Amino acid sequence: VKGSIATSSSNLAATFGQCNDLREVEIIGNPSLGRMPFSGCDKLERITLPQNWGQIPDEYLMESGLISYQIPEQITTIGKKVFYGCSNLHTVYIPATVKEIGANSFPVNVSKVYYGGTESQWNKISIDDGNHLPTPEFLHVHSYVTEDTDVYGESIYLCKCGSYSYEAPVPTLQNTIIAN
Repeated sequence: VKGSIATSSSNLAATFGQCNDLREVEIIGNPSLGRMPFSGCDKLERITLPQNWGQIPDEYLMESGLISYQIPEQITTIGKKVFYGCSNLHTVYIPATVKEIGANSFPVNVSKVYYGGTESQWNKISIDDGNHLPTPEFLHVHSYVTEDTDVYGESIYLCKCGSYSYEAPVPTLQNTIIAN
């Protein structure tokens, strides 16, 4: 099931709770979906938040089936328990725009965090108690990455950051190239 949500009058908990066939959601506008709207949506693979949101509300993606999630660039605040109970969530990209992470937002099973800023910026984020985040991999900011093939026909990536260029493997997250 794939769909878009534009409005909702529901203020109940778990608006889409236990929708086991819900795989992809695009939220448009600012619908009121209540607490834990995607709780128990075990097959939820992708959720697109509105461009005008500056924060992910408390408990918003709690207990959903996400495996990886790329937090949108406009987000500055990750509410409390946003990914709490997401037992499949292993990889997260956090943009440099994030300034605050609420209590218990990330579960212990997150094994890989990519951060879009520097270590200095990361250390300035207000991270409340109960978050189980491994040391992030700091990504090049303003990198230019191109895909090419080597002499054996294998994919390689060329990364250019300022005047420094190098060839390196580049991980992907939800079809987005992330430069190491």
